[in-house]
Amino acid sequence: MTSVRPGFGSPAPSAGDAPLVPSSCRVSILVGDSHQIDLVLPAAVPLSALTEATRDNAVQRAKSRLS
Repeated sequence: MTSVRPGFGSPAPSAGDAPLVPSSCRVSILVGDSHQIDLVLPAAVPLSALTEATRDNAVQRAKSRLS
């Protein structure tokens, strides 16, 4: 939730400005029936560019949790 403090302008961009984009995003991957792996990925990079690294990270975390 975004709140505006007194004395500060609205975080919404004015007309003609680019929209504000967060620097990262949270991604949750469900593995099997009962495992969830949470990752924080850079938002400026397309997910397609992160697919292999994300998959490798998820596999590594799943193996460490299952062993």
